[in-house]
Amino acid sequence: MNKQRRRAILSVIDQLGNISQEVNDIQCEEQEYYNNMPESLQSSEVGERAEEVSGILEEITDSIGELVEQLKECI
Repeated sequence: MNKQRRRAILSVIDQLGNISQEVNDIQCEEQEYYNNMPESLQSSEVGERAEEVSGILEEITDSIGELVEQLKECI
């Protein structure tokens, strides 16, 4: 791999790090939203959806982390 492609991958890794942080921030906000709901609302459709979305966002953050590790292996 030449220097130019290595730099391009490093740029992608940096961008993915920023995206991961943004998704993580949203996930934390969604989890906080769920945690601050009254118990009766947590067990409602709205609460269940907030909990589901929080879990999906956490999975996305984990997947981005795995992708970054794979890209690092390339360089």
